[in-house]
This record gives sequence, structure tokens and C-alpha cells, in this order.
Amino acid sequence: MRKAIWLVLALCLLASTLYASEDVALVASKHIGLGETKDNDGPFVLSITNGKRVAWCAAFVSHVLYECGYKSIGYNLRARDIWNKGTRVKNPKPGDIICFSRGKNPCLGHVGIVYAVTKDRITTIEGNTGKPPSIVKYKIYDRKNIPNLLGYVRVEK
Repeated sequence: MRKAIWLVLALCLLASTLYASEDVALVASKHIGLGETKDNDGPFVLSITNGKRVAWCAAFVSHVLYECGYKSIGYNLRARDIWNKGTRVKNPKPGDIICFSRGKNPCLGHVGIVYAVTKDRITTIEGNTGKPPSIVKYKIYDRKNIPNLLGYVRVEK
């Protein structure tokens, strides 16, 4: 019995040393394969966009953040709102948000969740990418060449 208690305490200590938002990346991965049934529509999309048929990448990120208790920036349906409200970081970690520009309109953008980081690559989990019907999926980027990258933001609880 004592060994079990010490094991639980050791695991709790180990878990507390992990980067706080790694849970965001893990929760995001549980949504892989969910998505729209047609362009910006379908049960999953409507459930995270408050019933609105809108581009849903920011709603997906907000949904995952809320599931993990990260509510400091609110629930956003626009990618640029997440970019403007998060804390910008240069060295992303799992759970941070990757932000992209989309055209010259400063209101448009795209966001995803950083899942893994290596010296050469960044793996993300993104919703609403590609041709409809799109799904939540992993994307892998070469760190030296990420088209339209604005940067990364971190969200606090």
C-alpha cells in the first residue's frame, strides 16, 4: 500500500513539472478526424461555433483551450483575435498556438495548436484546413519555411 501511495505522489510530482499547456496538445489530439460534413457545416463544427457556419479554426482552438480550463482570452471565432490576445513567444512548446496571416486583410488569419517541436520541424493540430469537407488533422512544417507564419502565442489559465 505504501509503495502505491509513493508511486501516485511521484507521478503527481512528475506531472506538475511538465509544461502547463501540454494538456492542450493532448486534448487537441483527441479531436483528430472530427470536422465538417460540408463547407463550414456539420454537427461538430456547429457545436464549436455556437451554431454559426463560419471558418472554424479559431473555434476549434478556443474549444480545446476551454476544455483544458484556459479561458483568459475568451472564446474566439476569429484567428486574429487569438493572435492579438495571446502572449507572443519565440520558442513554441506543445500547447502553444501557431498563427498565420491570410492575405493582406489584418482581420483574416488561421490558427492551430502546436503538438510537437523538434529542431527542424513543428507538428500542429489544425481544424478547417484544405478543401471541404475538412477535418481536424496533424500538419508538419519545416521550421525554416512556414508560409504566412505570423508567430506563436501562449495562453495562460
